[in-house]
Amino acid sequence: MDLKFENSFKRDLKKIKDKNVLEELKKVIKGLEELNELRNFKGNLKKLRSGKNFWRIRIGDYRIGLETEGNTLIFVRILPRKEIYKYFP
Repeated sequence: MDLKFENSFKRDLKKIKDKNVLEELKKVIKGLEELNELRNFKGNLKKLRSGKNFWRIRIGDYRIGLETEGNTLIFVRILPRKEIYKYFP
C-alpha cells in the first residue's frame, strides 16, 4: 500500500515521548507498507462506524487514525485514547 502522512499526524508524533509507542509505531508502518489490502493487517485494527473509509489502530494507550483512498493509506492523527475521538474523524 502507498502511505501518506498528514501534517496533523507529524505534529502529533513530535509530542510523543514514550519510546515503546514509537518503536511499535515503526513496526506498524513497516507492516502496512508490505500489505496489499488493509484487512490483512495482523495488528489491532478496527473499522470506525462514523465513515466508510476511517480506521484506527491501537498501540497501548494511543490510537492511530487512518483514512483510505483507493490503494493509499493516509495517517491522519496519533493521539491518546481520551483525545483521538474528539479530533478524528
